[in-house]
Amino acid sequence: MVQFQQAKHAHNMLIMRDQLKNLEQLKKKFTASGGGLSSSEQIYLDDSQALAVVSHASSEFETAMLSVVMVYHTGIQNAEKLWTETLTDARSIGTDLSEGEIKSALAEGGCTEQSIVTEPVNEYKKKINKAKKMSEKFQQLAQEIRSKINELVQRDKELANQLKGLVS
Repeated sequence: MVQFQQAKHAHNMLIMRDQLKNLEQLKKKFTASGGGLSSSEQIYLDDSQALAVVSHASSEFETAMLSVVMVYHTGIQNAEKLWTETLTDARSIGTDLSEGEIKSALAEGGCTEQSIVTEPVNEYKKKINKAKKMSEKFQQLAQEIRSKINELVQRDKELANQLKGLVS
């Protein structure tokens, strides 16, 4: 998993560097006519740079979230396995006891399915949902920035004409 994260991080960094490099080239094309940047061009470049950073952060967060989710899923599996093994061990020790008596004896020692499985699993699921919601917020922010850039281009026909062929 660590190797995957490192490879994904390196890939994300390359993408962001390429995006920023392309924006720098676009800035040079905008200013090649001898003047400075128009306010629309500056806004476009600033928003595009913000989008590159937000997209990078979103992708990095997705990778981290995947790791977190995997850890919690492993925790869920381990909790279920621990309870199953606890019952198996208790059954092998208390061969003369009924299932209810075995569970009652375990409960007296603080070992219940509630404490070993249900409570931790519920907590893990809450954390998984929180991570997913944070990821959705990152994605929403990136989409909002994309929409603002598109609005800017729609409003500024001159900029739209300049961008044709320069931005895919």
